This record gives sequence, C-alpha cells and structure tokens, in this order.
Amino acid sequence: MYQQLVDDLALQIRDYPRNGGPRPDGMQLLQRGRSRVIPVTWPRDSTVPNDVAELLLGIQFHNQKAVASCFAAAESVSQLLRLELTWREDFVLGGFLISCLIKAGYYRLYNILRSERRFEWALQARRKAIRELAEDDPYTSQEPFPAWTSGVDDAGRRLVKPSTPQTKATRWTPDDTEFQRRKHELICYRLREQLRGFMNLWEVEEDDAPVIEPSVWIHGINKLEQNVYRINQRLLREILSNSDLQPAENNQQLENESNALMRERNTRKRGV
Repeated sequence: MYQQLVDDLALQIRDYPRNGGPRPDGMQLLQRGRSRVIPVTWPRDSTVPNDVAELLLGIQFHNQKAVASCFAAAESVSQLLRLELTWREDFVLGGFLISCLIKAGYYRLYNILRSERRFEWALQARRKAIRELAEDDPYTSQEPFPAWTSGVDDAGRRLVKPSTPQTKATRWTPDDTEFQRRKHELICYRLREQLRGFMNLWEVEEDDAPVIEPSVWIHGINKLEQNVYRINQRLLREILSNSDLQPAENNQQLENESNALMRERNTRKRGV
C-alpha cells in the first residue's frame, strides 16, 4: 500500500500529466538540481521523483495552511537535495509539490474561513491512508549522530535553525573555525617570548603550543547528540503498573480552555 502511494505521487512529480503543456517551473527546479542548466527531461536513472515522494509522504499537511505547507515542503526537499534557492524559488517549488499531492488525490484545498468573500486556503487529507502515515523527523534518530564539522551536515540538516519569520539573507551559519581543533597562536607566541627572555636554554617547539578544541557550544551539541535516543523501558513499566502515576485520560479543564480558544480564533477570523 505504501509503495503504491509513493509510486503514484512520484508519477505526478516526474510527469505532471498536463496534455502536452509546458513544464511547471517547480518541476524544472527539481530537474535542474544543483546544476545551472535545466535538462530537457529527467535523466533516465534519476531517483529524485521517488525520493521526493517518500519525503512528502513523511510530512502531515492535514489541516495545515496552504502557503505554510508550500514553504515546509520546499524546505524539506531543498534540504534533501542540498539546493540553495531564493525565497521566490521556494514558493514556486513548494507550489508545484503541493499541486502534485492534490493531483494525486491525496489532499484537497478548502477555505478555513468558510466565507464567500474572504479566503484562507488549507489542505485536507482525502484518504485515510495518508493521515495514518507516520511522520518523519530528520533531526531524530535511534543511532547517535556524527559530530558536527560544519554548519550543514551531509544530509542537509542545519546546525542552527533560523527563527520564524526569517529572511535567507539574515540566516547565520557558524564559521568553519568554530569546528576546528587549532593551536592558539597568540598564547604560543607570548609563551615562547617569555621562555626565551627568562630561560634562554629553552626553546618552545611548535608541538608544545596549547590546542584549542572546537567552540564550547559545538562541543556541547556533539556530546549531547552522541546519546542514543531510546525509551526508558524501566520507567515506562513502572508508570504502567502504578495507577497513581498514569496521566488522566481526560482533563476537562484543559479541554474547556482549548475549546474556548478555538471559538475565539474562529470568531476573529470571521471578523465578528
């Protein structure tokens, strides 16, 4: 079942059936990849459509706003393929990907404002199988992550994720020196001069220079991510065996607060 979902979506991404019309700009961005030249068609051995299809099926767009979904899809695909796109290219690529999901029959668009004059489009899953697919999290793994050696790793993950909203021009990427083991030249120079001035018998060798490890925060992140992500089975068994430790199935106070907030949100959107 899952493979059929992937294949059907990959067909939309690869061919985007359009009765001979021009290729969408988003398709051309995928076909171009990191190259500057847009190929006439997909390379015969390209796995990009299938890879992108699997990635999109690992993201739940149900009841998410269409514009936000466009950028979420484009960001994930750009990370997968290591693409450096402009804001407008993100929007074009994301629009193409969302339209593929819709053409495949996986989602539909609906107006969450429920108004004939005002529109706020969102996505709704049309198939139960789509909603039941597990979400992928590229930043979570059962195996320890390798140590960071640059601001972007081999899988395209960013060490420092920009806040929202954020323009691409103001994104910060750590400098390469943050990750390097290096000798502190200034301390080495001062130490050498002091030793030569007071003890002419000694001469500091280059190998004796103090070594500076990667920045403290880089070291901390690397050490933290070496811990294996796993469920504490002993604690889980203790919770399941002790009814006093088990959380309540329903919290009426929280449900009432949630319902009140949802009513206020809908009222504001209708402009009442």
